[in-house]
Amino acid sequence: MLTKGKIASISNIRAITILLVVLGHSIIIYSSNWGLYSSDINSLFSTL
Repeated sequence: MLTKGKIASISNIRAITILLVVLGHSIIIYSSNWGLYSSDINSLFSTL
């Protein structure tokens, strides 16, 4: 049976994973090297 501590750890890992996926997708979308989306918005990752 899962304890409250294990459930909290799993929830923390899921939250971190979701944030990393969102960050990765935003890098791909807004990076000018990929050429997927042209925007007037300058991204922190536009130099990658």
